[in-house]
Order: sequence, then structure tokens, then C-alpha cells
Amino acid sequence: MENKQYYNVSKKVSAISILVDALLSALKIIFGFLGNSQVILLDGIHSLSDLATDLATFFIVKVANQPPDDDHPYGHGKVETIATLMISVVLFMVVFFLFKDNISKIGNPATVIPATFTIYIALISILIKEGLYRYTLIKGKEIKSDLLIANAHHHRSDALSSVAALIGLVLIIFTPFKYGEIIASFIVILMILHAAYEIGKEAYLELIDTVVELEEKESISKKILEIDGIESFHHFRIIKSGMFYKIEIDIEVDPDMRLYDAHELSRDVRKLIETEIPKAIHVIVHVDPYDPDKEH
Repeated sequence: MENKQYYNVSKKVSAISILVDALLSALKIIFGFLGNSQVILLDGIHSLSDLATDLATFFIVKVANQPPDDDHPYGHGKVETIATLMISVVLFMVVFFLFKDNISKIGNPATVIPATFTIYIALISILIKEGLYRYTLIKGKEIKSDLLIANAHHHRSDALSSVAALIGLVLIIFTPFKYGEIIASFIVILMILHAAYEIGKEAYLELIDTVVELEEKESISKKILEIDGIESFHHFRIIKSGMFYKIEIDIEVDPDMRLYDAHELSRDVRKLIETEIPKAIHVIVHVDPYDPDKEH
């Protein structure tokens, strides 16, 4: 996928998310206040954290999508990785404040009965945020953007928060049981915590240049060995950097081969890798003498 298309898709998805989250936050806060519903009011504040990450995503994808230059030979992809890690941190903060709020409610369950219409606000929020989650996730996977995928999970956390709010409102309004919201919220908190961990782990591994495995690697390996003059290869490493990949490989050739011919083979391998992995921005091919007695 071309960088321009990647940027355009990311920008469109982020713009839609900003508009939806801004309207949804305002809806929850206003009607939570009018309907005497603390849980809807808090859910609206939670939605503001989604809006913040939407805005960050909108502006960051442009920077992360810039091509390599003299000062940044590996591109700017790590900017996206850092932003993804920041979303994970925001989710952990959401978990902390939700957990703290829930603990305070254990000994002080709701005494004011919220207005019935707040149930519909929670239901609307669930449907909209679940739809936004699915849309963002599909587009994120389509362009292989960790940042969009992370933001999709943030949308899902808001949807789950609204589920807890809905359950709590139904129990508070229609039954004498006043702890339903608290129990549901603890379950949701665990779900958000899991999402925050998974998102943060992937971003962390990318920041420390952990080697990744791509489906294309196996077919590339076979094609390399089919190139006349290459006896073997080793240290085939693929490292993700945002939307791009840095790749290193050592090929082994006849020790008596001319330097020019060895260089041409390394160029063939580099072209092969760049063709098979279009997002490869930095491919280094080392040439080593082939030793038949060495284990491969």
C-alpha cells in the first residue's frame, strides 16, 4: 500500500472518530447532568479520553507517514509506535480511575434514582461505539496500522464502559438491587486492563526493535536460494518500525567470487525483498564467504 493511501485512510478514520466522540461526549455529559445520572456523566468523561486519542492519531499519522530523510534514515514510523504506547498508558489511567471510582461506591451505592431516558443514552453509546470500534479495527487491519488498531480498542473500552452503565442503570431504576453497576464495572475494568496490556506490549516490543515474523519471509527465503551464485544465507531479520520494516540479511557466496559479482547478487536480493515487502524502507544485505563445513 502506498504511503499516500495509508495516510488518507488513517486521516479519514481519525476524522470520523473525532466527530463521533465529540458529539457522544457532549451527549453523555449533558443528559447525564439533566438525568441525575452520575454513571452517564462519568461515561461522558471517559469518552473525552477517546476524543483526545482521536486528535493525537489525526495529527501523528501525518508525521509517522513521512518518508526517510538525511536525519531520519529509518523513517518516522516510531512516532506511531510511541503514540500507540501512549494510548495504552491512557487506557491504564482509565482503568485506575474507574477502579478507584468503583471502590468508593462499594460502601456508598446510588441513592438518587436517575431518569429513565438515561438508559437510552447508554444504549445509543453502546451501538455507536461498537460500530466505531469495528470500523476502525477493519481499516486498521486493512492498512496494517497498529495505531488505528490501538485506537479501535480504545473505542471498545468506551463501549464496554457504557455496557456497565446500562446494566447499572437498569438495576438502579427497576430493581431494589443497587450494586449491579459496581459488579458490571469491575468486569469491564478487567477487559479494558487486558486490552491496555496487549496494546502496550506490542508497542514496547516494537520500540526495542524486536524481530518480527512476516508471512512473506518463507517465500523470500526460497527465492533467495534459487538465485544462481548464492550458496546459503543467515541472520535474516525483519524489524518493524511503525508502518515500515527494517531488514537485514547475510548471504553466502563462493569465496573466490569477484567483488563486483558478489555486489550484484546483494543488489538482486535487496530488490527481491523490496518487491515482496513494499514497506521495507531500509534493506541491508551483507556478503559473507561460503564455508561448506559450517552448519547452516
